[in-house]
Amino acid sequence: MEEHTALVTGAAGGIGAAVVRLLAEQGTAVAAVDRDAGRLAEEVAKLRAESLPVTAFPVDVSDSAAVNDMVAAVEERLGPVDQLVNAAGVLRLGPVSEITDQDWRAMLDVNITGVLNVS
Repeated sequence: MEEHTALVTGAAGGIGAAVVRLLAEQGTAVAAVDRDAGRLAEEVAKLRAESLPVTAFPVDVSDSAAVNDMVAAVEERLGPVDQLVNAAGVLRLGPVSEITDQDWRAMLDVNITGVLNVS
């Protein structure tokens, strides 16, 4: 059986958490990545309690230096990454006239820059 290592962003909830579970249930070693360290730790603890091969790597994907350090740590601990799922995302709902510059920047930083940093 060929061993695989996946890195999944947005792993603390939603689609990211579902992908982490699916990959781990298939025997893939999963690096679960999210900026919410508390929620990430809770999700990973649940999966590890089921003996699933998941390791938490809390990081903000919009921080390129932190992402580079995280990828190095993942590869040192789990081996080379051969699967990537960019599921981290920020969405601010409401009329365009009510979206602040800060909201806009947060969406771009995670949804676009974060994908570039991790990929």
